[in-house]
Amino acid sequence: MLFKIKNRLILTLCAIAVFLFFSSAAKIGLDLNWNLTLGANTLICVAIGVGIIGVSDGIVHLLLWLVWGKAYFDRYLELAEYFRPQGVPEILAGGFLASAEELIFRGVLLQGILSAYPSALSQGLGIGATSLIFGAVHILPEQPRLRPFFFWAVWESVILSCLYIWSGSLLVCMIVHGIHDIAGFTAFKLQRYWNEKDSKDKKDKKDNKGSGRNL
Repeated sequence: MLFKIKNRLILTLCAIAVFLFFSSAAKIGLDLNWNLTLGANTLICVAIGVGIIGVSDGIVHLLLWLVWGKAYFDRYLELAEYFRPQGVPEILAGGFLASAEELIFRGVLLQGILSAYPSALSQGLGIGATSLIFGAVHILPEQPRLRPFFFWAVWESVILSCLYIWSGSLLVCMIVHGIHDIAGFTAFKLQRYWNEKDSKDKKDKKDNKGSGRNL
């Protein structure tokens, strides 16, 4: 659902507003403590978080390609194609929505569980529950071939939840998630450009070869 929203600028901006409203209301109602302080340690944690989630994406991408080969790569290209409606405004807005998602998933759901049940077991249960819900709202029901990316979304949420517990900062997760999505959507846009360029080069080569035979 959230992937579909991020293809439309107005819907994305509306979703940001909704997330901000409900997360703020929940924070007040549940008396949750959020660390939104920006400092040198915050930037260090952001750099570490971006590095971890970037390396994780690379490893998952490589493993899936090695195991399933072309079958996986074709679905990856379908996912990149799904985001074709995105221009620069949608990509940037999608990054801000990703940051707003953290207010709900880490700031309300995970922190709510940790505050109510402060134990090591609650951390594991909180990470698991939050990540499953996070994955569920990123499913594309109308795109059955893309549904397996649900598991990738779940894994990403696990990383962000661990980052939240380790850093103790909601701001860190907001920045990392925003950077991750902007980078990902940009990568999809570049992938589409390369695919189109490759197709055009092959077509031109074929046309030139045909012209040569006619001569």
